[in-house]
Amino acid sequence: MYVDRIAQLVLAAGVVSLFPHLAYASAAFSQTGGIPGVVVGVGSHFQVTDSEYLNVSVSSTEAIKLRLTSVPKVLTMRLESSSGSATSTQITIAGLAPDTTYYQYEDNLHNLTQIVSSDDGTYTYTQDISEAHIVFIQERHSTKFIFDDATGGDCISFGTWDAATLTCTLTSDISETIEIDSDGVTIDGAGHTMDGSQGVTMGVYLDARNGITVKDLTIKNFSYGVFLNASSHITVAGTAISDAGIISFDSSEDAFTGDTFSGNDRTFISFNSSGDIMRDDTISGSADADGVFLFTSTGGTIASSTFSGLGQALFLYDGSDDIAISGNTFTGLGDALFLYDSYDNTITENTLSDSQRALFVYGSSHGNTMYHNNFLRNGTNALDYSDTLNNNFSLPNPVGGNYFDSFDEPSEGCNDAGGEGLCDAPNVFAQYYDAGQDAFPWTTQDGWDKP
Repeated sequence: MYVDRIAQLVLAAGVVSLFPHLAYASAAFSQTGGIPGVVVGVGSHFQVTDSEYLNVSVSSTEAIKLRLTSVPKVLTMRLESSSGSATSTQITIAGLAPDTTYYQYEDNLHNLTQIVSSDDGTYTYTQDISEAHIVFIQERHSTKFIFDDATGGDCISFGTWDAATLTCTLTSDISETIEIDSDGVTIDGAGHTMDGSQGVTMGVYLDARNGITVKDLTIKNFSYGVFLNASSHITVAGTAISDAGIISFDSSEDAFTGDTFSGNDRTFISFNSSGDIMRDDTISGSADADGVFLFTSTGGTIASSTFSGLGQALFLYDGSDDIAISGNTFTGLGDALFLYDSYDNTITENTLSDSQRALFVYGSSHGNTMYHNNFLRNGTNALDYSDTLNNNFSLPNPVGGNYFDSFDEPSEGCNDAGGEGLCDAPNVFAQYYDAGQDAFPWTTQDGWDKP
């Protein structure tokens, strides 16, 4: 069922009196924007209660910073000491299947430990927390490794290796994870498919890698189609990803271009990444699926892409700042574009249509500039519920603001006595409470492009 995250936000902020019809919403809005199966926090006990996979709890004898995800076929923990003084801790995971063999990896897929849960579904081990680690616990062990040697590691078992260009070109489909262990490697799918339907967790795994390219590949039926950790200058191009998605931690300057995303519960999730580019991508799904979620991710570009059919298309959260969002099409969505506690973003030349809510600004978001966008046939075009209302929905004439099909005629309050193509009055977004305004709305769609 599609979760109304705006309702969660409004209720959590204590302004439900403005929206009595949203009173059904849960007040528990986590640091992850309400994504099922994800918990982020600092402490010694953490619990997932809404996973599609396992509702696990994690307890630590020392206080830790933890980012825990529980999605089908894999648990992922990114953890480190919260005090800086503790170097190790006892971790207990509860909620696993009883008496079951799992495969535990730390930081990369070479570091494997086979584990067995107890008869009550718990597992306890000692974890180093002197620095940040990523730990995976999954149901199946199956990985191919590509690295710079005469055969490209395992490349020749499913493709051909060009040592001069460090390119592994697939000659057959593959149903295992590929981990890349050298920088500068290219995976050329040559139209082939990676399929994780036999229980494999990840498609392509990159840990602390630089300059990797993945292209012309179909990736489907994984918990994570591409998993990036502390990696930079990664390119994913011309790739089709379905029932998989991409997740990125602490990575930078990565590019996702000309890709097709469909049928993913969560298309792209980025934590603490910077300078990423999404361009010429097609992102579609159902009303209970989500598109792009950026958490504390800065300085990126999302351009010339199409978002359709999703419950929520693009969500900037918790200090996702200085992002340029331009030339995109958002259509047939629950929520098209949502900014929460995010600053200094620029949103221009987009078309937002046929959605329940097109643009929503909330929390401490400020310094965001939004102009030259078309708002067409939406239930709600734009609302600014930020703490300071210090966001700009227009620039002074002749640049102007946006076009709203609900505010383009005299009967709607839009007159253009001077014939400049701009309404003489602002478009105030809400009648009974302060929710922002566009001071210089255009009278026609794409009016700013007309001579």
